[in-house]
Amino acid sequence: MPASGTALCCVDFDNLKNLVKEWKQSSQCQIITFGLDSSADVILSSRKQDGFTQRVEVSSKQFGPFTFSIPLPGAFNAKNALATILTGLINGLDINRLQDAVASFRPVKRRQEVRFNAGGVVLVEDFAHHPTAVNETIAGIREAFPDKKLWAVFEPRSNTSRRKVFQEDYIRAFKAADVAILCEVTARAIDANIELINVAELSDRIGAVGVESICLPTPQAIEEHITKRLSGNDVILLMSNGSFGGLPQSLENKLRANAP
Repeated sequence: MPASGTALCCVDFDNLKNLVKEWKQSSQCQIITFGLDSSADVILSSRKQDGFTQRVEVSSKQFGPFTFSIPLPGAFNAKNALATILTGLINGLDINRLQDAVASFRPVKRRQEVRFNAGGVVLVEDFAHHPTAVNETIAGIREAFPDKKLWAVFEPRSNTSRRKVFQEDYIRAFKAADVAILCEVTARAIDANIELINVAELSDRIGAVGVESICLPTPQAIEEHITKRLSGNDVILLMSNGSFGGLPQSLENKLRANAP
């Protein structure tokens, strides 16, 4: 990057933190670090979650202390919003305008999208399809609904999510859920010579660490399993980068038909 450029780096990740140390010795550009890590130039010092909205406090020598609110849960959304605000500040935008912008942000579809909320049951759809996204999304929904039974329903559909190399990471990713429901993977022609995750084995391994888990063959079987077991104090999180066999719409329709 040229000397006039700025690199915004989240140092909550060890690999990036190590790279920043190298870059600072050779790069001519400005490097600003941010994140939850106490060594960052801009520290996300506290977060308070209230439903889907979180209020964030930030400390920084360069920009001074400031706060912002964003209508999305979880630390990863807070860090994304902070990176956006810092980009605006670096380019001369007023902090008040930036605060108003993130507070009024309208989330895109399939990113913690609430499809149904009535009778004590919440249905949320998300595009998460690899272990980091699954972990962060589950953690964010748990923060938003700490007292509800969290059903984490996952279709490992994408070329990335189906690979066996991620199997151990998935076990850790579901730790904040009360129930994990995994949809079985069907091998495709493009999967030749690729090691796919064993979904039934993954479900067993998730169960072994204390999260109730089941592997089911179809989206229809998943819908039937869930609707028979709802307690009236549930949040159902559907995660897939595809249509999930029509499950989001079908389950929403059934919940609406049965709503008080």
